Amino acid sequence: MTAGPDQAVFILGIEHRSGTNFLADLVALHDDCCRPATIGEDFFLHHAQLLDRYVAKLHGSWHADWRKEASRDEIGAVLGRSLLSLLTSRTDRPAERLITKTPKADQLALFPWLFPDHPLLIIIREGRSLVESAVRSFGWSYPKAIDQWARGAQSILEFDRDHSGGNCRYLIIRYEDLVTDLESQMRRILTFLRLDAARYDFDAAAALPVRGSSMLKTAGNDLHWKPVPKTENFNPLKRADNWTPAMHRRFYRRAGHLQQLLGYSLEGSEPSGIWGGWARHSAQRRWQQKTSKCRLQPLQPQVVEHEAETADVLPFRKIRRAA
Repeated sequence: MTAGPDQAVFILGIEHRSGTNFLADLVALHDDCCRPATIGEDFFLHHAQLLDRYVAKLHGSWHADWRKEASRDEIGAVLGRSLLSLLTSRTDRPAERLITKTPKADQLALFPWLFPDHPLLIIIREGRSLVESAVRSFGWSYPKAIDQWARGAQSILEFDRDHSGGNCRYLIIRYEDLVTDLESQMRRILTFLRLDAARYDFDAAAALPVRGSSMLKTAGNDLHWKPVPKTENFNPLKRADNWTPAMHRRFYRRAGHLQQLLGYSLEGSEPSGIWGGWARHSAQRRWQQKTSKCRLQPLQPQVVEHEAETADVLPFRKIRRAA
């Protein structure tokens, strides 16, 4: 069976260097999954606000009776299916599920509007490690990389605030958990996607080569996304170990509250010394004001559930928040 518009899995990352390639490579090892043959990253949401504005103007230009026949949500879903057909018409092999990815969380709020019937995997990564990886890989400045990560973090937290417990089927995955507890995390993901774990090659997942690591640039090589065997020195969780106190302070001031809301530690970045206590207290007050204004809440653990009674209605497994 070839992949069709109703059989897609979207992967979105908090920002470049979050592990979308790694996650897509892992999920694509399943016998029932395929990938686009030509378009490696879809970026369907990147400028989706333009589609939203178009549909609003289009719908508003119709007679009131016509608007009753097609809602803005219905038009959005039609546009989403059309975009998806660009990928499903050209896949790397026949399979039931198409895996497509984008390394940014731009316009994440519009995902349920364009793709209401498709599951979403959101991958996040510890901010300092991602920032260092982006600086090494792309030559970004530290302020730019920190700001980009912070924007992605806020977008994901706002999305979770608005859709937790709702109809949009999404699962948030920590890159660090994939690295340290691969089999358990993949079983969780396969359960969420209703993919049979018996048809998954866990040995191949454990031996998966590295693609696009910032270590290539550190070693003096050009950055590329060709598979490279994993060496004993590969440790993507320690990218920011050589940061100076000034770099930690910059991250702490701009993105410390978002790091905490995503469930990551700020150890090593918190102010110390004679003024450390005052600085931490001052920062906490600013962060509280920011989170209250945006109504942001810390991410809560998601528990994957299989609802056998509703399998015919919901093509993918639902999730609930841990009690």
